[in-house]
Amino acid sequence: MERLIFTDAFTEGFIPQEKPFMVGVMYLSDDIAEGTTMQWSARHWSAEDMARHENMGFHDGWSAAAAQLADLARHIAAEAAG
Repeated sequence: MERLIFTDAFTEGFIPQEKPFMVGVMYLSDDIAEGTTMQWSARHWSAEDMARHENMGFHDGWSAAAAQLADLARHIAAEAAG
């Protein structure tokens, strides 16, 4: 329950994609003072794939996804608190 790993290597129905380019990893850890922290990384098949991912808006896209997850976590915590 500490790691989420995802890839673009498959299409719908887990059919291998013709040209995958990355595997994403998100690590979650609990910090008593800070709450849950997230650390994201991406591993690419090649330097060209990494550059293509960056040109697709990788940094902005992953930052937006992290913000959405943080908002969801705050919402869930508020619901649980009551």
